Amino acid sequence: MTAPALLTPYGLTTELRAEPLGIDERRPRFSWRLADSRRGAGQGTYRIRVATAERDLTDPARLCWDSGEVRGDDSLHIGYPGAPLVSTPRYHWRVDLTDAAGRPGGSAQSWFETALLHADEWTAAWIGRDPLAAPPMEPPQDHDRTGRTRDLPPPAQLRRSFPLAARPVRARLYATARGVYQLRVNGRRVGDEELAPGWTEYGTRLLYQTHDVTGSLAAGENVLAAVLADGWYSGYVGFDPGRA
Repeated sequence: MTAPALLTPYGLTTELRAEPLGIDERRPRFSWRLADSRRGAGQGTYRIRVATAERDLTDPARLCWDSGEVRGDDSLHIGYPGAPLVSTPRYHWRVDLTDAAGRPGGSAQSWFETALLHADEWTAAWIGRDPLAAPPMEPPQDHDRTGRTRDLPPPAQLRRSFPLAARPVRARLYATARGVYQLRVNGRRVGDEELAPGWTEYGTRLLYQTHDVTGSLAAGENVLAAVLADGWYSGYVGFDPGRA
């Protein structure tokens, strides 16, 4: 029997997130924590390997990057300088260690998925309530501190059906909004975020979310639905009773 590894990596993160779905950093940074039963033990070397399939992590010809054995105790924010990442795949990575005395340590694996890395990959168009398709609903009334009435239009409820010949093996939904939104696929809530996509400087950038919706889709007709409200983009912000 071989002696158990003493120094073991755990808690692997990419960009400080465990198994992140949809990151757009083109040179992500890897980090890990160390476990060892010996007091004062330390890391001697590390080796990181990255591949697009877990089985390829042990095949030198199919690696996206192999750091080789690097001497040092660094385990935080190790940058990726390998082959350029492409949009949407899942990348697998592995770290192998030796301890400060040069004895073999343990190894651990993790993964990350890229999102849309290039602006021209966004081919969708903005959608919203079509005033020509249905008359606007009568908005409720709200009063500011001066007693003046201001209109608060109800959130837009959007719906679109689409067919699938078969249940997909893998499906991702990339979404954002001016304002705040909540999504459902076939009646199932997508994600658990409230007030997505979050506050931002709308004239400069829009944040977007990546969701794994594989389990919500089925062969046949599927429905994507959204509730879209004003949020910080076009709601009442501060004490100004006027519409932002």
